[in-house]
Amino acid sequence: MKKNLKVFVLAGILSVGLMAGCSQAGANESANIDSISSASVAQFYESSSIKGEELMNAINERSGAVAIATTNEDGTPNIATIVPSAVDENTLMFQFADNQTKVNLEERDLAVLSYYIYMPEAEEKADRNSGARLILKLITDEAKISELSTKAEAPEGVTFMEIVKVLPLG
Repeated sequence: MKKNLKVFVLAGILSVGLMAGCSQAGANESANIDSISSASVAQFYESSSIKGEELMNAINERSGAVAIATTNEDGTPNIATIVPSAVDENTLMFQFADNQTKVNLEERDLAVLSYYIYMPEAEEKADRNSGARLILKLITDEAKISELSTKAEAPEGVTFMEIVKVLPLG
């Protein structure tokens, strides 16, 4: 009897583990721009959010800290520090090493970039913390990549990402 109970418990544990794996795989397959989390909904730094030309200039001046988040194949998060260049108000250019972030982008096409500028001398909190979160989509169209490469005078092997949405820091 105890042997049958052990087998039953073991089978139950394995089933739960397999179901968890399936649900993670399903989550990756359905990832899209609208599925990006809006964490910290109640506390956006809307007043210190930067966009447009101001954001692109800050990125090209390297005046802030950059982190890019992607999703691994198993549904776990991946985050990396990288320095992008702005091609225009809608496009960023990256020189990725052959790493997990690059693999994740090639497999899932989406990323969230946090651009954060800290100015400790500012009196107001909103003025001390500025930046933006950018939802990015990998550009895969060869004609568009060729056009952007020419425009940016880009070296071979760069990755271009479209800025789909700019959100305040949260």
